[in-house]
Amino acid sequence: MNPFLKKLGFAATDRVLITHIDDMGFCHAANMASEACLASGASSCASIIVNAPWFREATEICLEHSEFDVGVHLTLTAEYPTFRWPPLSTRDPATGLLDKQGYLWQSREDAIRHVMADAAEAEMRAQIDTALAAGIDVTHIDTHMGSVVHPKFLAIYLSLAEEYGVPAFLPRVTRERLEALAMGDRADEFVAILEKVDA
Repeated sequence: MNPFLKKLGFAATDRVLITHIDDMGFCHAANMASEACLASGASSCASIIVNAPWFREATEICLEHSEFDVGVHLTLTAEYPTFRWPPLSTRDPATGLLDKQGYLWQSREDAIRHVMADAAEAEMRAQIDTALAAGIDVTHIDTHMGSVVHPKFLAIYLSLAEEYGVPAFLPRVTRERLEALAMGDRADEFVAILEKVDA
């Protein structure tokens, strides 16, 4: 049984569905849909891409609806070819955060390959701090496109969750799935970290 569900008082036989909205702040339509789904109860929680173009509108929604459960959708990528966003923490190409156009990488693989671990930490911290400074009651952190839960960044991600006192969403995947994602030897490292977190 998932230890977090047990801590929330659920039994091993209970089925629990949490509907989570990603990418608030991405565009106006995403913000409006997120607000409608959260207000109606169709979704349980959401997370915001803090460095995306419509973050300010998403912030206004959160401030108007303090009852919403909203986290930070930590991102090291900006996947759309014509709708991109830069990092918040730096414009220094030496950090590996920036592609040739000065935006975050379009693919998870490129972000993992190029972004320095200390730069990833600074960027994740900047995103959380920006949300908090905007007045958002950050309830959790999660990952955009799975980049920050790669073993290269996973310990940083979990450390930030502990530092800020918020839960970190973690995917539960099998070793076979990790191998299919071309994680190779790092699959064992990821599984070991998940087992430690669940203990």
